[in-house]
Amino acid sequence: MIAGFFLVLGAVLAFVFNGIQETRRVKLETNQRWDQDLREHVSAVITLSRRLRTAADDFRAVADTMALIAINEVHGGEPSMPPAGHNAAIAELTDTFNALARECNMLRLIAPLSVREAAEKVWECASEVVQKGGDPLNGFAVANNLVVAVDVLAESVRAHFAIPNAERRR
Repeated sequence: MIAGFFLVLGAVLAFVFNGIQETRRVKLETNQRWDQDLREHVSAVITLSRRLRTAADDFRAVADTMALIAINEVHGGEPSMPPAGHNAAIAELTDTFNALARECNMLRLIAPLSVREAAEKVWECASEVVQKGGDPLNGFAVANNLVVAVDVLAESVRAHFAIPNAERRR
């Protein structure tokens, strides 16, 4: 009878410990999956932010050329066509901005608070780049704000994953 009691007790303890171990395993797998998603979306935001800065510079160059063409036409020059890259520059800027919006929205859904706040700041700065990036007086400062916001985002992700801070390469 005592042996039967210990047999039942052993089975109950094994069941309890296996349940605890399974719960931990499922939680770890879930966290690893969300962490992978977080890394992928943050990486995309960083890449798209860099691409957005380049697209804004290209658009600014095309806009400057178009302004010079318009000035020449006003001062009696012959009418000319817009530069060849005009539509491509607008399309690249718009497509990149829309892709960045999608990635920032994904981070709003899955990221911890510190990363969400940093992603929101990246979004605000990216919006400002699109709105004011062509301004010759403020364009550089606006683009620099985006670089700083992306650095803050990267730091918040490093803090989330407890990755030691490395000096940024220039």
